[in-house]
Amino acid sequence: MKYCVSTWNYLVNQEPEKSLPTASAEISQSGFGMELFLNWLPDPAFFDRSNWATVRECCDNPRLSLHSRHTKTFTAEGIREEIDLCRYLEAELLVVHPISLGIQAGTLEIFPTVELGDRDLRRISSIFEYAGQQQVTIALENGTLEILKWVREGLK
Repeated sequence: MKYCVSTWNYLVNQEPEKSLPTASAEISQSGFGMELFLNWLPDPAFFDRSNWATVRECCDNPRLSLHSRHTKTFTAEGIREEIDLCRYLEAELLVVHPISLGIQAGTLEIFPTVELGDRDLRRISSIFEYAGQQQVTIALENGTLEILKWVREGLK
């Protein structure tokens, strides 16, 4: 069985003033895999492309996944860059919310009133296709069952 710890926990439950390298070292030394929460508030620029070599050096973990920083906004370029970072770090999984894919509703609502159309499906399909080319799996979380079913059925 594999266990992983999200660096998000260090923002909320641990010591938010810790540096990401310190949190990463503690997680790895404890024998856990690690989910890198890309919206690292103590240092928002930590995951910028210009710092990727540093990220790889300090976040070396054989069981590594990433969690999108796009939990309130969407840009196609932003999600593709996160997929690129996954590939660069040799992580196989990027966790996203519906908004990370440009779906404006449905992340935490129990009964969203959202109409999704062909344009939405083309955008999401393009993101998933790009992720597949980079050998990155997209994990959709925090969406309602309605949203999750729509994405699954639309991408078959």
